[in-house]
This record gives sequence, C-alpha cells and structure tokens, in this order.
Amino acid sequence: MDPCIQEARIEKLEIVVSDAANKINEVASDIRIIRAKMEDTLEKVAEHDRALKGSNGNVGIISNVINSNNLITDLSQALRGTKEEPGLLADIREFKNFIADYKDTQKWLSRLIAGWIILTILGGVLVFAK
Repeated sequence: MDPCIQEARIEKLEIVVSDAANKINEVASDIRIIRAKMEDTLEKVAEHDRALKGSNGNVGIISNVINSNNLITDLSQALRGTKEEPGLLADIREFKNFIADYKDTQKWLSRLIAGWIILTILGGVLVFAK
C-alpha cells in the first residue's frame, strides 16, 4: 500500500474517532444534565412527600386534613346534636320559641294594663260627670 493512502486513511480514522469522541462527550454531558434534573426532581418529590406526610415531628397536610375532618364532624355533632342530646340548633330554636311566647305574653299583659287604665279613666270621668 501506498504511504499516502495509509496516511489519508489514518487521518479519516482520526477524524471519525474525534467526531465519535465529541459525540460521546455530548452524550455524557446530556446524561449529566439529565441526572442533575432527575436528582432535583427526586428531591422535590421527597419535599412534597414530607409536606404531605410530615417529618421530624411536624404534622403533614394529610394529618391536618384528617384533624380538620374530625373537627368538622365534632362541630356538626355540636350543632345538630346526637340521639341522646339535642344540639345548638335545637337550643336556638327553643330559645326563639321562648322569646316569641314571652313577646306574646308581654303583648297581652300590656293590652290588659292599657285596658284597665282606660276603664279606670272612663270610670272616673263617669263618676265626676254625675
């Protein structure tokens, strides 16, 4: 073989190897970027998991929702009552009826007193008129 042809082949091989090395470096760089993004994503997932479940004695969102649900259930029972005991709504209705009855009683009592006063005045006028 001719030395010039060999050198041309070697130069082409060197170019091909150099291009392959560059592409391998690019792929390795891309893999490093993907790895960094994956690590960031995994850290964010871990942070979200800690926020949901809680960590280091801190209560998470899930526990807060469960506690809130229990509180809402307790408030609902306090308002509506249970089978054994009426709730606040029943007490309010009962108080409202008591106030309405009291107002009715007050109305009749004031009418009775007003009637008595009018009759007394009319009786006095009639006595003086005679």
